[in-house]
Amino acid sequence: MTLQSSRIGVIGAGAMGCALASGLRDAGVPKDRLRLSDVDPDRLSQSVARLGVESAPDNVSLVGDSDVVILAVKPGDLT
Repeated sequence: MTLQSSRIGVIGAGAMGCALASGLRDAGVPKDRLRLSDVDPDRLSQSVARLGVESAPDNVSLVGDSDVVILAVKPGDLT
C-alpha cells in the first residue's frame, strides 16, 4: 500500500491539519483519497472548500473509512 492509494483521514481542520493535507496533495495523494473532520462545522467547510478534499460527518466515520488517520489537534482538545 502506498500513500497515493491509501484513504487518509485527518482529524482537525485547523492550520496543522490543513498544512498536512496540503502537503499530502502536493506529494501526489489524490484529493478523493483525503478526508477531513473537525468539531467546528464552519472551519471544516472552509477547509474542505479551500483544499478541494472531502469531509467526514464525524471522527468515527472518518476513522472507519480510512487506512491512515492523522491526529492534527492540540493535546488539550483530545477527549
